[in-house]
Amino acid sequence: MATIDDFDEAKMNKQKKPANKPKKANPPESKEAAEDDYKPVPIWEQSGGKDQYLVQGADLKCIFCPTPKKLKLPMTHGEYIGQDTSHPLANMMDCIPVVNIPSFNPTCMNPAYMPYPPPCVPAIIPPWQNPFIETTIQGPSSITVKSFLVCALGGIIKPQNSGQPKLVRGK
Repeated sequence: MATIDDFDEAKMNKQKKPANKPKKANPPESKEAAEDDYKPVPIWEQSGGKDQYLVQGADLKCIFCPTPKKLKLPMTHGEYIGQDTSHPLANMMDCIPVVNIPSFNPTCMNPAYMPYPPPCVPAIIPPWQNPFIETTIQGPSSITVKSFLVCALGGIIKPQNSGQPKLVRGK
């Protein structure tokens, strides 16, 4: 998974996608051994789950709703995680109800509206809270799995995962 440190390095190099970092290995004994031993490890596999950037498809969960919904980015910002453009990065302004943050309807269990809860269309108080201010995505700060949204209906919406691709290492 891409972490803050990994992406900042790639962004400084003016890359649209983070670069692969090589594994550290002992010097090979021959040229053939060098080719076999030197395999880059994608940076999104190196993070160990810390401070991952949010991308399209991240699972979001409101404290009043049992079912997570997916973060949507109908307009990308030109920065991506992974090998293609299917995982665009989100920034702190990607918090528009229904456009970016789907309705949690009909599963809302906000006690203020019981026993007849209305359809739950989030009333987001922008922007995302706790952004990562050192990295910007087309101006606004990036957001990570530690970021969250506040809803005017009393809810807190938190990411359950980053939405980044999970890759399996092959030989």
